Amino acid sequence: MKKEIVTKNLKDSMNRYAQKLDERLRNKDYDGVITISKTYLESAIDYFSDFLLEDVDNPIKKKQLPDKFHYLKKFVRLYPEKETNDKMKAILESLSKIVGSLHFVANELGDRHSSLLLPKPYEAKFIADLSKIFVEFLYERINFLYHRYPDSTSNYIYKKIIRILEKGGNRNLSRGDLLKLEGIKNLFSTFENDSYILNILKNKFIRDYEIESFRENDIFFSAMRLFFDSLTKKDVRNVFQKCRDNDQTFPLWGHLISFLFAVKKLKPSDFWDKEMENFIGKVSFKKTIGDEIKKFKYMFDVG
Repeated sequence: MKKEIVTKNLKDSMNRYAQKLDERLRNKDYDGVITISKTYLESAIDYFSDFLLEDVDNPIKKKQLPDKFHYLKKFVRLYPEKETNDKMKAILESLSKIVGSLHFVANELGDRHSSLLLPKPYEAKFIADLSKIFVEFLYERINFLYHRYPDSTSNYIYKKIIRILEKGGNRNLSRGDLLKLEGIKNLFSTFENDSYILNILKNKFIRDYEIESFRENDIFFSAMRLFFDSLTKKDVRNVFQKCRDNDQTFPLWGHLISFLFAVKKLKPSDFWDKEMENFIGKVSFKKTIGDEIKKFKYMFDVG
């Protein structure tokens, strides 16, 4: 079933927060209004990030509000330096400042913090309205992107990448050489390295691409080299689970072991776990391990 950003749970959550804000305003609980305003925005950003990343190990949930927004905005293309319209650029530059200021004000005036400063009624209402508008803006922005790249569009790009990787010996190229392929460069430049659509494509390869031959093994792992920088801890775990019992991904011709070496050497240490270590340990032949290390170094341009 197609995943929709417009869900009953999200709408219910947005309505609940709006009602809480209005209720606190009526009760003149102005510091409570400011606290809920910040919580509302944080919760929305967490939800949107979960939706975009499809990752239970969401890396931003323990971050502060400004950091959450900084992480999210690359997925919804809110970078002012890429905006040519000067007026829109000024607005986009202001967004991060607004989020940072809301975070600061909530820390100073919210009811979770002892403070001699009491927010004035108009200040509390302004911040409440600001959080509602901001959440609505993010919601509509993601909806716009989601419908800009419907399944038909993402499927077309996905199949085009597969066709490029199938051609000649492209599937066996190193990561650096893959990124130099004219077709790949054209695709990536067309979408300006758009994190939103690239994330959709990455997830589609991991979830949907079937590996029933050594050729398909080559294509799958060449795609993983293309998307390697954006792979999350959950992505790595899903690749491992997808391939660990597949004869087509195991040495000598499979690429799972060399992929795991890349994860161990190039990704943060928490991407690696004991199960992966034990799995590699079962490949007992020293020559096989040596060949896999050479393969990893070649495929990921590691000297």
